[in-house]
Amino acid sequence: MDHIERLIKQIEKATETKDTALANELQQELDKRKKEYGNKTFVKTMVKPTYFNTGCCCFSDGDITGIEIDGDNIRLVKWKGKDDISERIVLEHSPLSYIFDEMKTT
Repeated sequence: MDHIERLIKQIEKATETKDTALANELQQELDKRKKEYGNKTFVKTMVKPTYFNTGCCCFSDGDITGIEIDGDNIRLVKWKGKDDISERIVLEHSPLSYIFDEMKTT
């Protein structure tokens, strides 16, 4: 999933559990992302999860994203600066064994 899809699913879950504060916070993040992506066109043609964008990027606000691989896990993480302290946020994660199994069967 991309950031937009992930946020939409999180909003749906927060709405189902009646966590209005979280749903509102996520909606603000979604609105921010939609503005950020603006007129960009995304074409999803991949059937198998065989391409990994390393996510390594430095943003103008100082945030950094990157891939972590640890044992059987792969994660897209974001390091967000907050009051001179870095906060690690896991954006996406999956067991590598699941990904490799999906590549074999799809």
